[in-house]
Amino acid sequence: ASPQRYDMVLSRLKVQSDDLLQWPVAGRTFKWFDLSFTQVDDRLFEGEQGKEWQAVRLSLEGTKVTGRSMESILKMPKLEELDLSLCDVHDSDLEGFRGNTRIKYLWLTGTKISDQSIEVLKTMRSLELLELSNTGVTQEGIKKLKRSLPKWKSQ
Repeated sequence: ASPQRYDMVLSRLKVQSDDLLQWPVAGRTFKWFDLSFTQVDDRLFEGEQGKEWQAVRLSLEGTKVTGRSMESILKMPKLEELDLSLCDVHDSDLEGFRGNTRIKYLWLTGTKISDQSIEVLKTMRSLELLELSNTGVTQEGIKKLKRSLPKWKSQ
């Protein structure tokens, strides 16, 4: 028998932050929480109620979540995988990732980051997968990352 899984996949549904904030705190913990391409925004992670979300894998691809939510998201104690592809995330928004040892898989595809983020990303020694397609990160920046991240399997 396999262990019971607690996955919530709401991808591409007409879900907004206000809808999810009505859920009881006891119903906000998941192994995989997929909100990709929903209408979720930063309100989901703001305030006291927003601090109650827990996930091991969190997909926010194509949502309206911005860098304002990074501090709350990074407080998830078991977070290992984070997809921020196509979110409004900039170099300065990644500062909270500095030295993070829990995140193993990070998707930043289509974000507004550049080589300025290299110094922060280099400190994330547990990264195994880092996706940087369609960002401002140059080939030179990728070379620097490869030298600093021994576990990273580049695209």
